[in-house]
Amino acid sequence: MATRIEVEDPLTGVMTAVRFWAGYRWDESGTPNGVVRPDQLKITLDRKAYSSGDTARVRIESPSAGKGYLLVESLDGLLWKQPIELPENGQGEFTIPVDKKWQRHDLYVSALLIRPASQQEKKQ
Repeated sequence: MATRIEVEDPLTGVMTAVRFWAGYRWDESGTPNGVVRPDQLKITLDRKAYSSGDTARVRIESPSAGKGYLLVESLDGLLWKQPIELPENGQGEFTIPVDKKWQRHDLYVSALLIRPASQQEKKQ
């Protein structure tokens, strides 16, 4: 994401600004040294909207296997979590029961996955 930071001197009103890029995209395969970044999870929902009592189906794709959590969050914080484990192919499907208290517009589905380090990575 393109970002701009501005700093202003409150006494003189003189301001300076710097533009920079921050973030990461799923289609990037890793850093220059070949290490895969930890934020490369692709999360896909089976529908665009859900009603109370529905079950959301979530597909997660990862470059590697691992264990972690599937989360439902809002501006108020964590609403629901479930432990997950992705096999060697890095793909898994999970379900989220849609709670009647979630009739709001600020919900986010996210996932946290910790992949085991390889023997080579452990030695570095």
